[in-house]
Amino acid sequence: MTKIKNYFFLCVFVTFSFSTFGQTYKLDNVENFRSNGIKPVKTEGGIVGYTIFYKTDKADRKNDNYAFELLDEKLKKVNRIKVVLPRGTRLIQSVHNGISLGMMFYNTSGGKYIFKSYDATLKLVGSYESEKINSYERAALNHMADNESSTFYGIHAIPMKGFVRAGYGEKKDQFSVTVFDVNFKKKWVYQTPEKQDGLETFVMSDINDKYITGLTMRRKGITSLKFEYFLTVFDFETGKKLIDVSAEKQKENLSISATNLLDNDQLLVLGEYYDAEDKAGVSKSNGIYFKKFDIKTGKATNEIKLSWKVDIKKMFNQNGMKRIEENYSNFPMSLIRSANGHTYLIYEQYRRAVDGVGLAISALGGSASIAKLKIGDLWMLELDENYKPLNVNYYIKESSNVILPEGANFFGTGFLGMYAKNTGEFDYQFTQQSADKRTFNVAYVNYDREEGEKSKPIVAGIFMSDDGKINYDKVDITVPKKTYQYLYPGPGNSIMLAQYNYKEEVINLKLIKMNY
Repeated sequence: MTKIKNYFFLCVFVTFSFSTFGQTYKLDNVENFRSNGIKPVKTEGGIVGYTIFYKTDKADRKNDNYAFELLDEKLKKVNRIKVVLPRGTRLIQSVHNGISLGMMFYNTSGGKYIFKSYDATLKLVGSYESEKINSYERAALNHMADNESSTFYGIHAIPMKGFVRAGYGEKKDQFSVTVFDVNFKKKWVYQTPEKQDGLETFVMSDINDKYITGLTMRRKGITSLKFEYFLTVFDFETGKKLIDVSAEKQKENLSISATNLLDNDQLLVLGEYYDAEDKAGVSKSNGIYFKKFDIKTGKATNEIKLSWKVDIKKMFNQNGMKRIEENYSNFPMSLIRSANGHTYLIYEQYRRAVDGVGLAISALGGSASIAKLKIGDLWMLELDENYKPLNVNYYIKESSNVILPEGANFFGTGFLGMYAKNTGEFDYQFTQQSADKRTFNVAYVNYDREEGEKSKPIVAGIFMSDDGKINYDKVDITVPKKTYQYLYPGPGNSIMLAQYNYKEEVINLKLIKMNY
């Protein structure tokens, strides 16, 4: 979730100024609504409609009524059905895999997950109810109950084939990965073996129709504070673990932030590198790296390191190098491959800090996290086809803070970046790219502070046009009183704006034409 907590959640790129309002649609008697209740329906040609899920009223003593609507790309209603769910059920996530819409709910009273799959007409095509989940995962879910954009423990779409989720195993320091088909029938489940030496946790990263990738964090025992990070890849069809290797060579010290699936069964690992004796996140890094792995063999095939002092310094502005000296880490939010053969990487900065409020509560004997992340600036790195750096565009932002859960100081810097991204805490929102890969848009949120005026939230946009030039623009997104605002992709050169007035229990949807 963006730092404009409880006011705004961003799901779409906005660039240049608003021009005219197009089609509208109004929903009444909306008792409760979450941002993940709206899901754009996409095809290769773009947005073709929206699904909207929201609570209306009580069905009986133990159940609630929900409305589930399907709109076309012009916000005209196509269908509406009623869904009845147990009282206290919470929508965790909804994802579209190109064939069906998968929805994952958590029944708080029963302690179970409920999965439902719908086709393009809102016909229910599959459902599944889990066994009662263990206390470890229930505690984690309750901790993140108010975070609408958290994707931890949620489902992820496997294009045209199904869904996948990762969670705790049978014990606290085990993990499981479950893959479903489009109807939520289980294909396979991976569970940490009992004979596994040490304790481990798995965080999913990139997914396509062939592979499920992520990082496995291992430690020798419950009292050990040293985590080792392994690159892990599962085959989607069989569940076979294809790769489970350390991403570091002997005497190599890397933080691992993200994985990105490439063509020809290649996997790109990204992060920062340090001197062998340094501690990631405490010592300053030496720079960023890209390491390629062959998925079929699990072996590293190529590695490129770009140092701050030599490779990046000549392209960074003064503020960029200042942030490096202040020990900010740099998380790769998005990787874009353009038709011109170049690669564009979007980084957002963050660093560990101590939370004064949590420290005071702990000093008084209370239970609170004393750790936080301080979010810094955003920058874009352009690389040629051989990953040689060509240019940096640097964007200064107002700083913001992210309170971390208790025990977060034990995890590496790369994992903390993953945590902030998966819980929506970064200001970066997403990237959209045209079908021909000639243009792309990057969106992030910020506060605009004009001298003598109150700060106001804005959407900032980075846009590459057909001629290869990088442009920047911003749009004021000041929020009306007693109203939450949500933005979603729209057809063509438009966006879809949803405004939920929680006092009047009304949602107004509007298509807004954009000038670009």
